[in-house]
Amino acid sequence: MDLNYFQQSKYSQGSFKAILKDGEETLREVSYLELSKILRDIAFVRHQSANYISLYGGEFNFEEMLTAPYWDYLFLSGDIQSAELVDIQEGCMLIIALMLMEVYDDNGSAYIFSKNVLEQIDFALSRFNPVEKRLIQVKENITVLRCFIEDEKVLRKNAPDNASLENELRVEKSAAWLFREFVENYFKNTYEAFEVERQKSDIRIKNFGLDK
Repeated sequence: MDLNYFQQSKYSQGSFKAILKDGEETLREVSYLELSKILRDIAFVRHQSANYISLYGGEFNFEEMLTAPYWDYLFLSGDIQSAELVDIQEGCMLIIALMLMEVYDDNGSAYIFSKNVLEQIDFALSRFNPVEKRLIQVKENITVLRCFIEDEKVLRKNAPDNASLENELRVEKSAAWLFREFVENYFKNTYEAFEVERQKSDIRIKNFGLDK
């Protein structure tokens, strides 16, 4: 991970253009203010998720705090470097994963059902075909969360059998992988990036003789 000190100025009016594009079809243009909000939301969920040791969607008030159609931004294209695009897509996938996990955390009662957004998420995931290996793994694990959010035996553990217990374990493993990749490793990599920049700064200070 490389630190970007010019993130705010780069996503500014007149110097940034992006669109949502599904295949050859351009869906719409995305303004710099719109994307800035998405970036803030991603930062927020990562920070809040660091308060826990697992992927926990029940803590978020999606209806009031996280209301954007994050699945749309999986199809972002334009003046964005590939590494940054992947980071945005991963952040949006994190929010989708948290929305799905809320079903398990709240035993079936969740934002995706109350606001009828599950169909939109399903459509986006079916159309999203990542080529980057890590994003493929992300989609696979999110698909596991999606598979069992309407399974009464997994949700409420009514008359569990071997199959439902195995499905519950699959959900737990996928949620654990997503938490480790989206939260734990994200902050670990960010810390390491700061250390690299700090070392570069120390070398510059020494070269200019400012350390005396």
